[in-house]
Amino acid sequence: MTRREWLAVVATSPFARRSAAGTAIRRRPRLYAGLAASWVVVGAIVASGPRWRSAGLSSGVSPWLYLLNQPELIVIYLRLAVWPIGQVFDYGLPRQQLLASVWPYAAVVLAMLIATAAAWRRHRELAFLGSCFFMALAPTSSIVPIATEVGAERRMYLPLIAIVILCVVGAWWLLTQFSSSFDSRRTRAIGAACLAAAYVALAGFTVQRNSEYRSRTGIWQTVLDRYLKKYDTRAKMGTLVFSDIDMNGLSDEDVFVTGAWAITREPDNPHGRFTLLFRRIGNRWRIVYDHSS
Repeated sequence: MTRREWLAVVATSPFARRSAAGTAIRRRPRLYAGLAASWVVVGAIVASGPRWRSAGLSSGVSPWLYLLNQPELIVIYLRLAVWPIGQVFDYGLPRQQLLASVWPYAAVVLAMLIATAAAWRRHRELAFLGSCFFMALAPTSSIVPIATEVGAERRMYLPLIAIVILCVVGAWWLLTQFSSSFDSRRTRAIGAACLAAAYVALAGFTVQRNSEYRSRTGIWQTVLDRYLKKYDTRAKMGTLVFSDIDMNGLSDEDVFVTGAWAITREPDNPHGRFTLLFRRIGNRWRIVYDHSS
């Protein structure tokens, strides 16, 4: 069962309202048994490791290391959901992290989890939105490593639904609170003005982001620019070293290259393997396939 199907079922569930969880399960035991059984399938797929080089518990990246990378990314996703400026096309590979360096971001995520759990007592609607957010994000942003991609903004597509609903409902609640101080005509005018301002701002951000996709090099140029901004010194960038290089000629036009890579820098030392396929195109050799883990 996909996350989309899971959310579609739970959205119509009594869990989203104030009825007791036990009552909901007794009314539709087969439905919830099927939902629970779907996780057995997910566990079996992860354990069997069909994508062991790129994702899963045998991908070469430990669950703890991957988990340490996620709090900062989740905070970035939340910031982009509110202010979508500075998107990144490629977040790179998981990096060695120290708990001391990620605790501010981890504290934000932990506070959200605690608030969601506490809300189940008195504010089930809010708790439902918070639970949907974390459950939709968990498969890609928790302990199951994706070795080739530490983060991706597309992972927020489904969790973003909960945030959008919360923002819309919150805005409507504020508007109704103001309506007691203003007449209904003025309230509608304020609401229309806020909606128009949000529309114009988001449309402008969309146009700006789309402009980065106008050429093949444009999107990667933004990745490079933001990379240089984050790693603005040689010490932060580190030194890239290749070793154990093996070249195999597949034909006069194709060469298969494998090897190891490592970056020496403080405070981490990321490393892994790479696979390249070179192809002669005209008088030049070009990389037509690249995989790193």
